Amino acid sequence: MRENEKSAFQVLTPCGICQERLNFWGDQVLCAIGIDKHHSVQYLPLKELQPHHWLNVYREQ
Repeated sequence: MRENEKSAFQVLTPCGICQERLNFWGDQVLCAIGIDKHHSVQYLPLKELQPHHWLNVYREQ
């Protein structure tokens, strides 16, 4: 995202709706979670962003 057409791009963690859509491809999908102090993008598996996803209730049965 960026504030306007002249500002720098910023990487944001996917919103809840986006995370739900990404979950379609599995909980190991890597999600960008932002830029650290060294200006590098970090990635986490969706499972770590949503450790208590509602679908887990149905997978355990």
